[in-house]
Amino acid sequence: MGIYQTLDRQLKEKGIQHTTFSIDAIGSRICSSWDTVAAHRFDIVIIGAGMFGAYCAEKLFRRDTSHKLRILVLDAGPFFLPTHANNLPLREMDDGFVWARPWNGNDDYIKNSSLAFCVGGRSLFWAGWSPKLMPDDLARWPQAVRDFLNSPAGYDRTAAEIGSGETTDFIEPTETHTTLLAAFAHAKGKYSGGALIDSVEPAPLAVMGGRPTSGVFPFDQFSSATFLIDALNQDVNDSASNPWDRRLMLLPRAEVTGLRLDDKQQAVTSLDLEVAGDPKTLPLGPDTTVILANGTIEATRLALAHLGVGKQPSGPAKVGNFMAHMANSVIVRIRRSALGLDKVNKLDQVAALLVRGVVPGAPTRRFHYQVVAANLQKKEQTPWAFVMRLIPDIDELDRFITGRDETWISLVFRGIGEMEGDPRPNAANAWKSWISLEDDRAYANLIPSAKDDLLWTTMYNVAIELANKLAGNPKDLEYWWWSDKDWHPEPPPESRDGIGSSQHEGGTLFMGQDRKSSITDTDGKFHHLPNVYVVGPAVFPTIGDANPSLTGLTLARGTAVAILKARGITRPPPQPDLA
Repeated sequence: MGIYQTLDRQLKEKGIQHTTFSIDAIGSRICSSWDTVAAHRFDIVIIGAGMFGAYCAEKLFRRDTSHKLRILVLDAGPFFLPTHANNLPLREMDDGFVWARPWNGNDDYIKNSSLAFCVGGRSLFWAGWSPKLMPDDLARWPQAVRDFLNSPAGYDRTAAEIGSGETTDFIEPTETHTTLLAAFAHAKGKYSGGALIDSVEPAPLAVMGGRPTSGVFPFDQFSSATFLIDALNQDVNDSASNPWDRRLMLLPRAEVTGLRLDDKQQAVTSLDLEVAGDPKTLPLGPDTTVILANGTIEATRLALAHLGVGKQPSGPAKVGNFMAHMANSVIVRIRRSALGLDKVNKLDQVAALLVRGVVPGAPTRRFHYQVVAANLQKKEQTPWAFVMRLIPDIDELDRFITGRDETWISLVFRGIGEMEGDPRPNAANAWKSWISLEDDRAYANLIPSAKDDLLWTTMYNVAIELANKLAGNPKDLEYWWWSDKDWHPEPPPESRDGIGSSQHEGGTLFMGQDRKSSITDTDGKFHHLPNVYVVGPAVFPTIGDANPSLTGLTLARGTAVAILKARGITRPPPQPDLA
């Protein structure tokens, strides 16, 4: 018998899936089949194993000090990658085979919108920027949520856990970094382009550049998939002697198409699914908790179609407060001599900063820039090509960091602006952006308001003015024009990224203190249902100016704690002081 036949037999005996080219050792170990899942009953079912669902599942599993709760995680997509794509030698890999858009909507939005259908979701691909929401951002949020986010158990703990709390362990404080940080700091507290710059700080990136403690590897760029896989693996090990003792299970390629309520319309009693395309029904116990974590639009679709949310006097169910971030990019290059920088050296290649601003008003409108700077090797490169990437060998490293431009340093001002929302459940006529039903799909209507257009233009003007202040002399500044892919001494025409291209949708199932002014409570539970919760940006009352990941992860952990508390599990597991 040859080695192929020997290994093939061994893998089949172990139940490990494999193809002509590869062995799916991780997927075969952590994923369960439909037959196995259908034979169990679960206390908690999480719909969606993306950024927030996978993280919430891991927290429920780790913090269940009773060791009795059975948790099931469903995802419509397959198991794809075990960690963030940037942690793997897969540079410039086409990831298009897991992105899809199962909803419809207005043309300007849907041409830019999609969702990553796979275990880990967008957390396998995101850029990692993880700023906190500012006090202005949170002004219209419930006080209890503000207090939690700003407590030691809130933002700070999540930032320490995902690596964004140590802002200079990945982007080191080299000469380029410290010089640019000091230069931008001169703009703080001053007006530029019609907006007040009120914060300048090192980039809060969810990358752990150094080990968290002695003897432990850093996990590089954060993905929720890594957390979930580790929890699933622990559960497999713990229950090796008796698979029926499993406490945490993952069923991929399981799309939830419907939620069935009891006769009194008070609790979800079963789920309709398509498992690898085949229709199935998953019965739930009377006390099973269901968590919607399958993205803002898909979670909203389930809420509209099956949970009685958004009922209208006539026509399909509909909810407003649908928001995303407005984005644009301005790319410039400044002479190094104008910034007082010496020659380029191998250890001083990249800088990354977070610059935040506010446009006064009632209410105020916020935005920020993800500023990335680098000395480029060729004309069409941008500084983004030089951050967050794996370089596996020293020869490639030499090619990567040599040949930089000795004269210029290039900067990207990646602008992210707060979109206007309307968190009033009864303001149907005022909603400019909303989600409703179109047959069995969601219809997502996302349209910037006049105030959004003004903020978008302000973001462009502020970037141009900040670049001029950094350079000091117009002769030391040039702008990148995408139209002819070349540098010019004058600014390009204002351009905007497509609405929705930030992939930061949120707001439709917004939280609040009471049912009259919100859809979910401050723990993310639907006001009118005792056993259904939402995690992710769908519960945000406002989108704010910050990328939603840090806030969404922190709230997901808070929801997990609330669910455990409702079940009488209040004693937390031992926790080191990560902050």
